[in-house]
Amino acid sequence: MQQTVKQRLIKFYTAIGLKKNSFEKTIGVSHGYIDKLRECPSNDKLESIYLAFPDLNRIWLLTGEGEMLNSSSVDSAPASGGGPAEGLPLIPVDAMAGALSGTSYDPISRYDCEDMYNVPVFRGAEFLIRVQGDSMQPKYMSGDIIACRRVSLDRLWFQWGKAYVLDTQQGAILKRIEPSRKKGCISACSENPKYKPFDISVDDINGIAIVLGTIRAE
Repeated sequence: MQQTVKQRLIKFYTAIGLKKNSFEKTIGVSHGYIDKLRECPSNDKLESIYLAFPDLNRIWLLTGEGEMLNSSSVDSAPASGGGPAEGLPLIPVDAMAGALSGTSYDPISRYDCEDMYNVPVFRGAEFLIRVQGDSMQPKYMSGDIIACRRVSLDRLWFQWGKAYVLDTQQGAILKRIEPSRKKGCISACSENPKYKPFDISVDDINGIAIVLGTIRAE
C-alpha cells in the first residue's frame, strides 16, 4: 500500500533524527499539528517545510517517487546541515545588520563570531543570533539563540505570521510579520502585548532573514 504524504513526512523527520515536537517547532506549526494532519499539508505549510529542510526531495514527499533527499545534498551536504562545514556562526549583535544584507560571497565569515555550532536540526540555516530584550516573549526569551536564513530582497515574499530578523534604519529587529493596511508596508508585531505593532516600509528594509528555529537553555 502506497504511503500518504503524512506518512512520508513522519518517515523523513524520523530518518534525520527528529522527534515530532521538534519537527513541528522547526517548521513553525502548533503542537499536535502532525497528529491532526489528514492529507497533504497546505501550500504555505509545505513551503515552510521546504524552507527549513532544503535537502528534502519535494517530488518524493508529494508522490513517493525517487529518493527522500536530493541527490546533490546527499553527496555534498556539510555536517552542520546547511551552514559552513565547521558549523553555524553565532553572530554578535553589532555584526547582525551586515549578516542580513551581505553579498553573495558569504560575508558572515568576515565577522569575529562569538562561536560556531553544529546543529543538524536546522538544515538550511546560515547563522545564529542571540535574542535580546523581552519584546518577543514568551515565544523568544532574552538569551535564546535563533537559527536564521537570509531571504533575497529581489524575490521577497513573506510567510505571514512567521518571525523574521529585519535590518532597518533603526537597527536589526526580531518581529513576527503580518500584512499591513498601508500599501508597500508590513506590520512588525511583538509577542509581548505591551509592545504595539508598527508598520515598516518594505523599501526601508536593507536585509532580512527568516527564523527557522530556537535553541533555549533551561
